[in-house]
Amino acid sequence: MGLFKLLCSSKVSLSTRFWVLLRGCLITSIWLSGIVLFYKTSNITLYDTIYKYDVTAGVGSFNASLVQPFINYLQGLSPNYPYTVLPYTQYAAAYTLVLNPLIATVSEPVACISDAPGDCMSYLFSGGLEMVTPWIPKQDTDYPMVKIDNVQAVQMDFSGSTSIDTRLSLCNGTTGGICGSYGMQYNITSRVSFFSRQATLTTARSNYSILSVVDTSAPEPIIDVDVTAYRAALGWLLNYTSADIPGPSSIAQSFWSSNLRMQDPSTYGIIVQNFQSVLAFPFWLFNDNNWGNTALKSNQTVAGLPQQFYTQASIVAPYQAIEFNQGMFIVFVVLQGLGILFAWGTLFWVWICSRVQPETSGFLLFEAKYRNKRWLKL
Repeated sequence: MGLFKLLCSSKVSLSTRFWVLLRGCLITSIWLSGIVLFYKTSNITLYDTIYKYDVTAGVGSFNASLVQPFINYLQGLSPNYPYTVLPYTQYAAAYTLVLNPLIATVSEPVACISDAPGDCMSYLFSGGLEMVTPWIPKQDTDYPMVKIDNVQAVQMDFSGSTSIDTRLSLCNGTTGGICGSYGMQYNITSRVSFFSRQATLTTARSNYSILSVVDTSAPEPIIDVDVTAYRAALGWLLNYTSADIPGPSSIAQSFWSSNLRMQDPSTYGIIVQNFQSVLAFPFWLFNDNNWGNTALKSNQTVAGLPQQFYTQASIVAPYQAIEFNQGMFIVFVVLQGLGILFAWGTLFWVWICSRVQPETSGFLLFEAKYRNKRWLKL
């Protein structure tokens, strides 16, 4: 208010008004710089690394050459067993693969031919910490996360443009191996596209969940899928009679008992995700970095895998930081620089130009009070 009164006063000289205006601009720029600095800021997460080591990680493309050797290996464990060997570990995982936060995350579709809500669904299968070898070290428990760089991943788009049509037909009963229905038969049909990508993952050491996926590379279409071997892998999984598994204990049971849910849009998506998990199963199990590859060893990296599976994992702890906008920071520096330049320029000008000592009397206190009253009157 004092500066404003001086500017409006008719008793103040033009040079004094200029200096008052300059001072006001200086104060404004200093205050404004503080506001500008925190404009468009964002919170970012930084990671403190305590330990880094070499690992194999990720999910690769479906390798058709692994299917039959793996099945033969399982049968060789029990040569006299008359049925197909279907390990529970793989069997139980197949039903909810796309819902499993340890190995998959929801992703933006790469290609989609439908604008209907919920008709385009996409998942990035990276394997997370579960498919990292060797296992994470036990020390440094104060660092609760593991960061895995450049992890090989497969993205699956359902209802994509360049795709393979897949369908699961539900049969209510069979007679002599031929489907015989006593009611309406339902089926799920989907179109799926496969893409190869890489991404950096942050996972929790406590429960292996994938916490974040960043630095995702551009998708590369996977077009060389061996459909015959892909069908063979699904047939091995779904043929519960060959494995001597009771129908109610099989994967197909959930689809048999879900006729009403398949007709209702509010619950149809649950069955669809189960179906999508089944379709993802061959890519999950029969890729070079999972147990479908019989050359792998427990808690030990092996040579001979494709190069994209070799990467590094880091034991990290997260910290929150503020990221300043680059443009706003430049404006802040300029405004602060103007204030500093003005302050030093004023001191330099006073040192150069003000050589005459002010006249004072012997009564300094009286003189200061008198001049102060005179200044207030002005």
